Amino acid sequence: MACCGAVITPESSAIDAQIKGDERATKSALKVLVLGTSASGKSTVAKQMKILHCQGFTTEELHNYKQILILNIFNGMKELVFQAENFGVKILRKNKKTSLYFANANPYTEALTNETVELAKQLWADKGIQKMWERRNEIDFPTNLEYMMANIDRFAEEHFIPTNTDVLYARQRTTGVVETHFTYAKFQWSLIDVGGQRSERRKWIHFFEGVQAVIFCAALDEFDMVCPEEPSRNKMEESLEVFEKMVNGDWFKQQPFVLFLNKSDLFKEKIGQIDLKKAFPSYKGTNTFDDAVEFIKSQYLTRVVSREEEVVVHVTCAIDTNNVDVVFKAFSETIFAKRLKYSGLMM
Repeated sequence: MACCGAVITPESSAIDAQIKGDERATKSALKVLVLGTSASGKSTVAKQMKILHCQGFTTEELHNYKQILILNIFNGMKELVFQAENFGVKILRKNKKTSLYFANANPYTEALTNETVELAKQLWADKGIQKMWERRNEIDFPTNLEYMMANIDRFAEEHFIPTNTDVLYARQRTTGVVETHFTYAKFQWSLIDVGGQRSERRKWIHFFEGVQAVIFCAALDEFDMVCPEEPSRNKMEESLEVFEKMVNGDWFKQQPFVLFLNKSDLFKEKIGQIDLKKAFPSYKGTNTFDDAVEFIKSQYLTRVVSREEEVVVHVTCAIDTNNVDVVFKAFSETIFAKRLKYSGLMM
C-alpha cells in the first residue's frame, strides 16, 4: 500500500532555508526607541552610534554638516539680535549696522567669508549681545553657539571638513524619524530617533510596535529653561510629564526602559551659578553637582508607578564619545540580561 509523503524539491528547500534565515535575523535584531523632548540630546546619541559602530560619517554627510554649522551661526546671530530688541537690550551704536545685517540675512543662502566671519565676531563681542546670550535660558536658545563662535575661523577655511566633535555640536531639528543601523555584539541594532517637539510627539505611537528597549533622554541643564511651545512652563516640567506618560504606558511594561540624564557638562557649569530652588522650591540640598543630580533623578523616578521592571538611570554627556561608549555597553548588558531572563536561561 502506498503511503503519502511530502516531496522535497529544490524550491521547498530554498523556502525552508529562507524561513530559518529570517528567524535567525529576527532573533538577532534589536529595535531601540530613543524618546525625549526637544533638545534633550537624542540625535547626539544617534550620531555617537555612527561614530562608535558605523565607521563615522560619509563624505556627503560631512559636507551636509558643514552647511549645518554655518546655518547654526547665522541663525544664532539672527535670533540674538531679534531677542535683544524684543527684551529691550541695547546693542552698541557702532554695531547697529552689523546687527541689521544679521537681522536681515537669509541663513540658508549666506556663506562664511572673511568679511562675514569678522562681522559675526564683532557682533558676538558686543556687550548687549553677550547680555542676551547670558539670558538664553529665557528664550530656549540653542547652547551650541558658543562652540560655533569659538571655531568660526576654522569653519570658514576653504577646505574645512568637520570633525566628529563638530558634527556632535551641529544642531538640526529632527522631524519625522531618523533610523541608525549598526552591528554590535552580534546583534543588528536599529536606533529609532523621533522628533521631540509637541507636533512630532503625536507621531511617536507609530514606532512603538516591536520595540525591545527604550532610551529616554532628559537634559539636566533645562531646569531653568522655558518650554518653547509654552513659555509659561519650565522645560523640565514638560520633560517629566512626557517621561511619566511613556514609562507608565502599556506599550513598554516589559521592555528595558533606560533614563539618560544628559548634558551633565552643561549642568555642572550651571548648577554653581543658578540655584536649583528657583525651579524646585522643595529642594533642600546644596547647589553641588552630586546633590542636584540625585534630586533631579528622584523627580523622574517618583513618576514611575506602573512598571514590571525597574528604570535604569545613567548620567550622560552625549557629546563625550568615551562616556557614551561606556554607557551604551552598560545599556546593552541590560538588554541582554532581559533577553536571557525571558528565554529561561537566567533566573
